[in-house]
Amino acid sequence: MSTATPKHPSITGGCVCESIRYQISFPEGSVYPPNPCTCQCTTCRKHSGALIVHFITVQLPQITWLSPTNSDSPPNRPSEIHTSSKAVRYFCAKCGTSLAFKLLELDELELMAGTLDEDVLNGPHATELTRPIGAQFFCKRVIEGTTDFIMKSEDADLKKSIKWVEDSSEGKKLD
Repeated sequence: MSTATPKHPSITGGCVCESIRYQISFPEGSVYPPNPCTCQCTTCRKHSGALIVHFITVQLPQITWLSPTNSDSPPNRPSEIHTSSKAVRYFCAKCGTSLAFKLLELDELELMAGTLDEDVLNGPHATELTRPIGAQFFCKRVIEGTTDFIMKSEDADLKKSIKWVEDSSEGKKLD
């Protein structure tokens, strides 16, 4: 599970066209890995085009928006769309890449793990950044025989992850 640790090297990511870039810092005492989780809600599926969306949770002060690749221009910020009265989703207006999800009441951002740079996803910390050991949301939307494999895993860490019928604000854990 995620724990407070000594300073860990920062990681980077961004959109497909590279006009939006970000860096995640892990100052001493911050949580690492940054709570990897999955969601199977209808909005995540439609926004991403994926049956299961993998996120990593970071505190807002941990993220820095960077200048576009090979550019001296100032950092671009993602566009946003309010998908409910409680949440906003961030995306690149130029290429359409879905980047993140944020509950308005929290000071944290759920970054889509697929937007991490390839050297991060193929690097030595890839497994701890992407295995959904933090939580699994909207388990009531699993597709039997297709997206239920995480819930049925015999992996000890995945068995310990919290499984929510809906989201954590609903307070309904799956037994």
